[in-house]
Amino acid sequence: MKRRVLTVFLAVAMVFALTVPALADSTPLPTPQGGLSSVVASTPVYGDGKATFTVTITYGGGNSTSGTLSWSGDVGELTHTSLTTNTTGNPRRTTGDFTVEQVCLDQTIAFVISLQTNQGLVSETINVNINGLGHNYVSAVTDPTCTDEGFTTYICTTCGDEYVSDKVEANGHDYVGEVTEPTCTDEGFTTYTCTVCGDSYIGDKVVANGHDYVGVVAPPTCTDEGFTTYTCACADCGDSYIDDKVAANGHDYVSEVTDPTCTDEGFTTYTCAACGDEYVSEIVAANGHDYAVTSVIPMTHKSDGYSIYTCTDCGDWYEDDPVPAVPYDWQIVEVVAPTCTEKGYTIYEDTFWDKTRKSDWVKANGHGYEGVVTAPTCTLEGFTTYTCADCGNSYTGDKVAANGHGYEGVVTAPTCTLEGFTTYTCAVCDDSYIGGKVAANGHDHVGVVTPPTCTDEGFTTYTCACADCGDSYIGDKVAANGHDYVSVVTDPTCKDEGFTTYTCACADCGDSYIGDPIAANGHYYASVVTAPTCTDGGYTTYHCTVCGDEYVDDYVSENHCGNCDACNPRVSITGATNAKFISIAETAKNSRVWVLTFDVTVMYSNNTNGVVRYTINLNGNNANLDGKYAFGADQDLAGMTLTYDIKGNGSNIKAFSIK
Repeated sequence: MKRRVLTVFLAVAMVFALTVPALADSTPLPTPQGGLSSVVASTPVYGDGKATFTVTITYGGGNSTSGTLSWSGDVGELTHTSLTTNTTGNPRRTTGDFTVEQVCLDQTIAFVISLQTNQGLVSETINVNINGLGHNYVSAVTDPTCTDEGFTTYICTTCGDEYVSDKVEANGHDYVGEVTEPTCTDEGFTTYTCTVCGDSYIGDKVVANGHDYVGVVAPPTCTDEGFTTYTCACADCGDSYIDDKVAANGHDYVSEVTDPTCTDEGFTTYTCAACGDEYVSEIVAANGHDYAVTSVIPMTHKSDGYSIYTCTDCGDWYEDDPVPAVPYDWQIVEVVAPTCTEKGYTIYEDTFWDKTRKSDWVKANGHGYEGVVTAPTCTLEGFTTYTCADCGNSYTGDKVAANGHGYEGVVTAPTCTLEGFTTYTCAVCDDSYIGGKVAANGHDHVGVVTPPTCTDEGFTTYTCACADCGDSYIGDKVAANGHDYVSVVTDPTCKDEGFTTYTCACADCGDSYIGDPIAANGHYYASVVTAPTCTDGGYTTYHCTVCGDEYVDDYVSENHCGNCDACNPRVSITGATNAKFISIAETAKNSRVWVLTFDVTVMYSNNTNGVVRYTINLNGNNANLDGKYAFGADQDLAGMTLTYDIKGNGSNIKAFSIK
């Protein structure tokens, strides 16, 4: 599991005879003596999406108050909510409460604790593990389409983590075809369109039909040659071309003079009396036309293209800029060979006009069959399979009748419940059937009697004597005998009621029940009073004179005298560490003075603690400690218990242990 690590630095800065400027949440402390003793973090407590825990720092110190304890404050999502510091005694203890916002995943908070003393800087690191809340996923479904698979996206509403799952295959397209029939010049095809997403493609192409021309004759006139117009008979085509031209007849002109205008030149008009054709001569210059292209007629594979120029003033026009026609240029694209059943052909293409056609058809080759014989079996007829070596087409023929079975019989004898029979099996194919059935023998039952008891009825069990059968049934039932109870009386006591136990006298039964209850007698208590002392409260002990039961009640508070140690406690010794000899000096012959120095952990009456160093002179070679131990100059004092009175400041030390 992933853990997010936040690092918080807390510094305990102590310098003799120097005041350190306090940071946020700082508390003054005495000038330290000694080093960093311990750093402990409590187990986090969880609630409302947060984790709260306490960090406790224990370190050495002295009696001066010139030092300062500093905390670094908030880091990231870590919030320091309170600070308490024990500033009295030796050693010192400092605690800080912290709150961390929980996230989805587990995280680890790292604390670096540093202590600056006159001997140098010491540090210690601890880690606090914070449990995660876990992800809170919500799902968003994406449905499948024709081409893309569906899926569900799961997104954590707390941290945004997400993943994809529950995938569903794409639906695939649902195509519907629309047929476009071929025309004279364009091939036919089918457009397939998906009814769901609109995707489409074109297939099933058919070659163009080609033109079916019909000719219409136009006779010659005075100026125009005669010709025949050939037009395609297809209703949707209209393609045409002109051919079979005949020379014009010539004109019979009559003249008419037209004077020039501001827009038209003056001229003499010669008009044909036969056809009305005219031409102009003896021209006088006109003001002039302003021509522009008004129409462009594109060329085809049969006819030329051109442009029409029209005067913008009077509407006069003319044709110019001819573009020659481009006839079809068919090139071979592919030659498709004939198969057993399909004709062959050649595909031609005109790349300029982007058209194709099929031609040069070749007839199909026909099949070349080869036969494979399948022999007959007991039940299936034989036959020959004929397969074309070129295309794989096949059929069956030359059938032969099945051979029939060759059965052999195996007899199964009848039992008590099952009939006998003969199993007939074919020696060739293992086919089988059952016949020759014989009736079952029936059971031969023998009876065993079970006599009745107090609660259960008697009966006879009938079992078939046939070794392979084991069939049985129960009959000849006899009613149960019923119980014959004998009573035993139990008298009542102080707290338990009396009763009678009824037990069946039948040796194999043992059934029993309890009846005839009698109420308990109750206790007969006598009292003994214990008076209160300086250290213990008073009370009354109640004792039953019949059964010995007792209980304590009527408690009274302590009765203090105000003079003894119990009434006026000052110092209690909780332990001693680092006991060692400092020096040994002889004061007389066969006599020595031993100086014993040790540190004692004490708990004061104001619930603060500290370390006190004591030096004691122990006289004589055979000084007794508690009447149990005698020790010499080189003796290890570990495990000894000393009883000592040290007077000073009104304190009384009773006892301590050397560890």
